[in-house]
Amino acid sequence: MRVLFVTWAWPSHLYALVPFAWACRNEGHEVLVASQPALLPELLACGLPAATVGTDVDAAAMVAEYALPREQDQPKQTGSGPGGRGPRALQMFTRLAEAMTGGLIELGRQWRPDLVVFEPTALAGPLAAAALGVPAVRHLYGTDLMLRARPVLPAALAPLAAEHGVAEFDPFGLATVDPTPASLQLPVNYHRLPVRHVAYQGPGRLPEPLPDPAGRPRVLISWGHTMAKLAPDRFLAGEVARALAEDDGPELVLAVSARQRGLLGELPERVRVLVDTPLDL
Repeated sequence: MRVLFVTWAWPSHLYALVPFAWACRNEGHEVLVASQPALLPELLACGLPAATVGTDVDAAAMVAEYALPREQDQPKQTGSGPGGRGPRALQMFTRLAEAMTGGLIELGRQWRPDLVVFEPTALAGPLAAAALGVPAVRHLYGTDLMLRARPVLPAALAPLAAEHGVAEFDPFGLATVDPTPASLQLPVNYHRLPVRHVAYQGPGRLPEPLPDPAGRPRVLISWGHTMAKLAPDRFLAGEVARALAEDDGPELVLAVSARQRGLLGELPERVRVLVDTPLDL
């Protein structure tokens, strides 16, 4: 079977797909991972066959528009989350689908997949699958944050679907692969395929062994990648480390990227900093 994996150009969304893509390949299936051109370095680093489709968009600006508060936001708006972020998120996902769907369909006609697997916000995936006449399956990267948007997605994507000759499609696909721990899963009315979570955060070198914590708990601090891209003043990993760095407190390990190192500020000597080290290592 040929399986086409789809994500837009945001590394963490790709990382969630990689273990399942490798599992498919290890079972003998042909695998191809597709995203926008901006993600090509990460696509190649995961060791799977890759293709780029569509055009790049200013994803960081769109995420900032959705994620960061604005002065005119009114939290009292109902049904859309604080500050009307729901509609802004929907606009972002629709714009991403517009940037990818045509190229993804063209790739599909050349490569001829039997199945499309897409992360929940890469809505070009189910659209292209419908245009190609093959099934689509979602793969979550955490709690199903798109669940509340399910009723409005078909109407929001209807113009794009019509543009590509798609009369009907399900933006949630035929089934949803869910690696989320059971305690974080939401009650749903769709076909869920629970799987064990397998970590992947990109390639990296195994760090030197950490010293014995001498009976103290060890705390790993990470602030992810998103906030440093959107608003460096909200990258609070260093502040958290300073708050926890008590003489009789836990051993602290701070995981950051090279570009984030300069955002930490002055740290106590007892805080160990690991740079560009995948969290699973």
